[in-house]
Amino acid sequence: MIKKDFKARELLKKSLVLYKKNFLTLFIIALAPLFFSIFLSLITNSYSSSVLSWFSNLIEGKNISFNILSLSTSILIVLLVFIINSVIASWGELALLNTVKNQERNISEVCKQTWKKIIPFWLLSIIYYSISSLGTILLIIPGILFIIWFSLCFWIFVDQDIRGFDALKLSRKYMKGNVSYFLKKWLYLLIPYIILSIFLEIILKTTNSSDFISSLIDNIFAALIGPIFTIYSYFIYQKIKSTKIKTIKHEKN
Repeated sequence: MIKKDFKARELLKKSLVLYKKNFLTLFIIALAPLFFSIFLSLITNSYSSSVLSWFSNLIEGKNISFNILSLSTSILIVLLVFIINSVIASWGELALLNTVKNQERNISEVCKQTWKKIIPFWLLSIIYYSISSLGTILLIIPGILFIIWFSLCFWIFVDQDIRGFDALKLSRKYMKGNVSYFLKKWLYLLIPYIILSIFLEIILKTTNSSDFISSLIDNIFAALIGPIFTIYSYFIYQKIKSTKIKTIKHEKN
């Protein structure tokens, strides 16, 4: 359990210093996957609508007439786009983590480091979000606990090169006795973020912005704020990790 630590305000100040120092690199890396996702959705929008319409009619019990080849093609395209989107999103997350940990400003170097480990990181993401989603669907409280217990797995992957279920297990071990510390630190950042997000959505709705403009602004906002969360989470992870290592050494002695 962590007894002495930086206050959340000081932790945020440290995060902002690092954020300003590497702003351009962090912003570009955070924005690229989001823009790529918008581009893909614009291209495949008609296919998605076709598949959704077919399933909607099927659920409602309406008479369905369709071209099997056309429907199969649409489903395959939608699935392919989903996989590509998830891989690109994982790349963006891994690139941010690598940039923060290594203080690397060269984007091409970040890309090289990231692509080498993208597949195992993507698989870890699938495992983590699947477990969290399943827990939330079954019962809300277990889902929240899973999200918290295993939340350090991505930093463990980047920092210690521990993968898959081993990263999840170690995250759970690190979080034992540190859940309240983790929540207190995150609530300090999450509450202002939620208020700011609601305020932004109100502005977009009152100005009658189109769906495309709203999506564009939301993504730029996410790319500006996202890296701060990443840096902030890095300091939380480092504190929890160092405390656990000291505890293990003390127990051995």
